[in-house]
Amino acid sequence: MKHILGEKQFLFATLLFVAAPACLAQGVLAQYNFTGGTPLAPTTVNVTSASSVTFGGFAAIWTEPSSGVLQDNPGFGVSSGALAVATGDYATFTLTSTTPMDLTSIILGGGYGQFSNPAGYALQTSVTGSSIFSTANFTTQVPMFGNQTVDLTGAAFQGLTSITFDVYGYVNNGGDMQFDNFTVNGTIAPVPEPGVLALTGIGMSGLFGLMARRRRN
Repeated sequence: MKHILGEKQFLFATLLFVAAPACLAQGVLAQYNFTGGTPLAPTTVNVTSASSVTFGGFAAIWTEPSSGVLQDNPGFGVSSGALAVATGDYATFTLTSTTPMDLTSIILGGGYGQFSNPAGYALQTSVTGSSIFSTANFTTQVPMFGNQTVDLTGAAFQGLTSITFDVYGYVNNGGDMQFDNFTVNGTIAPVPEPGVLALTGIGMSGLFGLMARRRRN
């Protein structure tokens, strides 16, 4: 390889090879499917840590039926995201990473219970302040579930080391809103292994040495 490419090209190729593991890893950062023995804990974690889902506001409103879903019974007259946030009832969780996260989307799975069409969610995040970032209705009735995807490609969601999501449920009348899963998608820059760092250093040293020798000649 060295004879084909030449010394300089060979060193550049070596650097690219050893640096490859440091490229961005894309996919699911954390997922909560609320099944199994601990329905509030994340089932997939590809960041440094993802907290379990906890409740804020009047936490007694949230229930965990045997099916493993989160159920919100916010009462009568809570028919919009603004009213849902005003009541103060929400599910919350936090993602942290030792290297920057670039978020792409969050997918919320859910459906409305009896007498509560429409029902939906209002989303707040720690990086966009106290205003509602996104709100939408679910048109699927439980026990079936549908998905709502929230775009997180904006500048506020790039290069993060921590973010908290607050998810408020609301219904049109006295029914209930059920959440089946939360999935946060994006990319992270993985921490290079010590051996990769050593190889990169060796490659850089060789490249600088080659350049210095050619300048002297």
